[in-house]
Parts: sequence; structure tokens; C-alpha cells
Amino acid sequence: MIVVACIGVLSLIGLYRMDAFKTIQNNTPEFCETFNMDGSAEDIEIDYERGYAYLSIQ
Repeated sequence: MIVVACIGVLSLIGLYRMDAFKTIQNNTPEFCETFNMDGSAEDIEIDYERGYAYLSIQ
């Protein structure tokens, strides 16, 4: 019984450290625009703090 309780406590601690109980907030942009350029979604780097998306193409 003690072993099962220890495993349960350690499992809960592990889940807490992996943010398993964290509430996910929706982070969608206010508006979107489309434009034709050479590049793909893999070339986009998003800065969530500033609200910018950087597109790196040559």
C-alpha cells in the first residue's frame, strides 16, 4: 500500500513538473493577411511577445 502511494505521489509530482495541469490560453491573431511570396510555413519565425511573424527567404 505504501509503495502504491509513493508511486502515485511521484507520478503527480512528475506530471506537475511537466505542466500537465497547466491551462492553455488561446493565442490567435486579431487579423490575418495573405500574400504571395516565395517561401513556406517552415520559413516563418513567430515572436509571440511582440506579435510579429518573421519570414526568412532569399
